[in-house]
Amino acid sequence: MAFITCEDDPADTLVPRLKAVGADLTRCHLLDSVHDDKHLDRPFNLKTDAAKLEELARDKGGLSLIIIDPISAYLNGIDSHNVAEVRGALVPLQQIAERLSATVIMVSHFNKGTPDGSAMSRVAGSGAFVAVCRSAWVVERDPENPDGNRRILAPMKNNIGDDRTGFAFVIEHCNLGNAIEGSRVRFELGSVHIGADQLVRAQMASADKRRALGEAKAFLSDLLTDLDMPEIEIRDAAERSGHSMRTLQRAKGALGIKSSKRADGWWWELPRKPIGGPGLFDEQERQERQDCQTSEQPEVGINDCEELPFNSDQGQDCQEFETESVGTLGDVGYLESDFCRKSIT
Repeated sequence: MAFITCEDDPADTLVPRLKAVGADLTRCHLLDSVHDDKHLDRPFNLKTDAAKLEELARDKGGLSLIIIDPISAYLNGIDSHNVAEVRGALVPLQQIAERLSATVIMVSHFNKGTPDGSAMSRVAGSGAFVAVCRSAWVVERDPENPDGNRRILAPMKNNIGDDRTGFAFVIEHCNLGNAIEGSRVRFELGSVHIGADQLVRAQMASADKRRALGEAKAFLSDLLTDLDMPEIEIRDAAERSGHSMRTLQRAKGALGIKSSKRADGWWWELPRKPIGGPGLFDEQERQERQDCQTSEQPEVGINDCEELPFNSDQGQDCQEFETESVGTLGDVGYLESDFCRKSIT
């Protein structure tokens, strides 16, 4: 497989993630740059360098997967909103994929979209990015659990399968040893039946709810900062400010506001000193604590780094990689990997 990416550093991000899923790093390659006519290095450009992928495939004995992340970074000289220009750049890539029997994954980021909230409207640039592909997929947080770790992978378009069946997954962390952590995706068994439009609109609705809750919390915080107030006055003020009663109740619970029965009705009270908040200590006590913590911190000199656990082989690999000229194969030097960078003339 080949990566063409400027999003993540290969040493501290790509390699740990590949190791986390048990990838054979000797079969993973990074197309780092290409040489121009003057033998100078420059970034890969889809408009002029697509054929270089076939050269890389011949050099490596074939490629089954090519990942371009993000596609927008490799369209120099192409208007991403011009359908004809985008098609002109992607069709050769499509033909190369057919000749190589390879899968090409193009990663794109969402824009702010349009009022209709359709998934297609959220794709940055021209609709040709989706039209040329055999399938297009959307990844969003689970709208039923927006603060959780569950994600939904839903089809926006699928010419080779069901366009209403998606999948759910979570991102989990794992320890790779030597104090190095990675992350990987774990898919749930079975499938979820949701289309991209439904998922995107549900996520937008969830975002609207979170925004409304945040605004209601700010409203109550400002209103109750210096004094308690009767509930009936708070409700009247909230209605005038456009806050629904349901959202107001959610904000009340989130802020820990207490209700108390008094002679003239119910009153709301904002906690004055939340645990860990700025008002927990007065200024003098806070300064004393800070001075105490500062005095207990040992001074760290440059020689102290020698006591940290370190794999000398890894350090050697890193040093060799840093001094290696572009255009040759070499180790990334992280986790003793064989993940290769390749520059093609």
